[in-house]
Amino acid sequence: MAKDPARGDHLTQYERAVCYYTLPRVTRPLTYGLIVAYTLCVAEALGAVLFGLLSGSRIWTVAGTACLVGMIIFGMVVFTVRTFLNDLRQRRVLAEARNVPDPVDSDLPDPFAGRLLLCHPRDDQGSYFTCTEEDTGTEYRVRQIPGRGRRAWTIETSGGETVCQVHLLGGPRSFYFGGSANGNLMVSRDDVELARVTTRGFSLTSDRTDVRLLKPQETFYRIQRRCIYHEDRLVGRIYFVRRSLYLDIELEHFNPGILAYYAIAL
Repeated sequence: MAKDPARGDHLTQYERAVCYYTLPRVTRPLTYGLIVAYTLCVAEALGAVLFGLLSGSRIWTVAGTACLVGMIIFGMVVFTVRTFLNDLRQRRVLAEARNVPDPVDSDLPDPFAGRLLLCHPRDDQGSYFTCTEEDTGTEYRVRQIPGRGRRAWTIETSGGETVCQVHLLGGPRSFYFGGSANGNLMVSRDDVELARVTTRGFSLTSDRTDVRLLKPQETFYRIQRRCIYHEDRLVGRIYFVRRSLYLDIELEHFNPGILAYYAIAL
């Protein structure tokens, strides 16, 4: 049985604003320029080793080997430190936001009006778990379909109404520096395909997932670094706070394809 998604561990409005607007700016993903420069340095060192071996020059072989080993160690240190600093920046910003209480009787308009916030414990993805809307308590229950292992799930409301079925299609998992996500999903209801979720097979800089909504009308979404875009406009984000995974999205863009990606692929 799934745990209740920590309703006592409330996500404050300031924390929510920081997660939605600030975190993408304080983290620095790998850039193509950095990757290309590092690859060229490694290639040059490897070329020196090959030249030394082919020409029989001990000096070129030893120097090239030393440079190659040095570049590999340098790359490991730089990428590890970069990941550590990104994590440190996120923790520091979230720690500061945690101490800011919710406003009391504020006359200001609600900055989150028209938005949905779903939450589920990241470490509770067994055969059954719930995704809960923090303010209203609305639940989406995710269950594995018996007899199909981990390749198919059904998502229902708390009243037992089926939202969709999710089928894991073939293909590799997406890999990138900073995380990974499941591959391809087909989302359907009553044998009618509603959406298709396609994750890029390999990326060095950031993940990319395309969500193609087929019903009621064809619509496309792009998800990169857990930011959800529709026609190049940010409409939602997925973020991880205190062992819970949150989906924060504009209500008009909440759909079975996005829900399946959030509940199954991550």
